[in-house]
Amino acid sequence: MKGFVTRKFNVILPVTGVFYVEVDAEDENAAISAALEKDLKTSDIEEWEVHRHAIRGNVVYFNPYKASAEDIGPADEEGE
Repeated sequence: MKGFVTRKFNVILPVTGVFYVEVDAEDENAAISAALEKDLKTSDIEEWEVHRHAIRGNVVYFNPYKASAEDIGPADEEGE
């Protein structure tokens, strides 16, 4: 019996991640909208994971799976 022959493969892996950006907005929904409109770069990624399956059936293998916003205080005034 001959030995196994190895092959080369191009592999696609699902990647999930979290961007953390600060924006000025009136409420959480406006903050999420403002963040989605920003020109985000890979350097803005806070954390990321590679998965065999990102979603399988009704199971989601990553968290957070939904955008959210947290109020961290008043916006800086111009000129200060």
